[in-house]
Amino acid sequence: VPTAWNPNADQQVSALAASGGIVYAGGYITNIGGQARSSLAALDASTGAATSWNPSPDFMVNALAVSDDMVYVGGVFATIGGENRPYFAQFGVTYTISGMVTNSRGKPLSGAGVTLGKTSSATTKTALDGTYSFHGLSSGNYTVTAKMTGYTFKQMKVTIETSDIAGLDFSGTPAPTRSLSGL
Repeated sequence: VPTAWNPNADQQVSALAASGGIVYAGGYITNIGGQARSSLAALDASTGAATSWNPSPDFMVNALAVSDDMVYVGGVFATIGGENRPYFAQFGVTYTISGMVTNSRGKPLSGAGVTLGKTSSATTKTALDGTYSFHGLSSGNYTVTAKMTGYTFKQMKVTIETSDIAGLDFSGTPAPTRSLSGL
């Protein structure tokens, strides 16, 4: 008896490969896991939802293999990932860390700085709705920090193993104010 897991592919799936929490599907598909995907998708193994990975080959994929942090794709395509790669391509698997920065009452903080650290660091600013994201990340350990004048935030340590990290949210508490007297 099949389980409830169902990414609802709209066309033929002719190749599958799994690694960790991700299932890679290739074929004639144009929509799978609730997202438009051209012939190739990475799906969350628990939910069946499509991840942010979207290399969009221009025609059918009929072979997939995964080894370590690499995905090997074969098929009847000429371009994939925006590059000329007839019939065969290799991708490094990358991930995303995303979340929201709010004040202690849940109001989004626009323009807050968010820093991602590993062996090198990256910084971004939150959007008007308080959201942020870092894309193209490899598996491993990261430290994520939010900063905004007038607020303090707890630093977070996360590990990317086999899937994106969504919902890494920061709630800022008002920073203590100090006053000078006797001047």
